[in-house]
Amino acid sequence: MNHVWIARALRDGSARLLERGVGLDDMVRTLAIPLLGAAVPLLFWLSLRRPF
Repeated sequence: MNHVWIARALRDGSARLLERGVGLDDMVRTLAIPLLGAAVPLLFWLSLRRPF
């Protein structure tokens, strides 16, 4: 989704759209790190606890 805003902003020269697209990219990365950090141990624990 954010690549659409960034591409449109670069094409149109809109600084506001570029700022919004980069901000969205930062938010997604910021949320992905803790979620991945919680998901990997949980999946590992569940796979060992009850494999099937």
